[in-house]
Amino acid sequence: MFFLVWRGWGWLVPLAALLIFLLEANVSRGSRPVHVVLGLLIAAGVGYGLWHLDRRLGEDPGRVLVDPATGEQVRLVNKHDFFWLPLGFWGVVLGVLGAALAVLPGK
Repeated sequence: MFFLVWRGWGWLVPLAALLIFLLEANVSRGSRPVHVVLGLLIAAGVGYGLWHLDRRLGEDPGRVLVDPATGEQVRLVNKHDFFWLPLGFWGVVLGVLGAALAVLPGK
């Protein structure tokens, strides 16, 4: 049995990985340099999209709660991760793996 663990927008990571795999499987059927370039662009675009989304979601300051008895402040922020690693990390990983898929010869 296999479980996927995410918080917030982390569910986008497996979808992005599937998108990279499916698009590059269709693009890389040919062995021309243009197919390699298209594969690299796909990988870079999806990876950058996840990384950028993580940066945008991280701009949210969250909420600050104050304990009336002690005056202690607690900041509540939303986290967006997949298997406890942030979306930005997965954007870089998927970009590198997608680039490897595009460059390495198939079959």
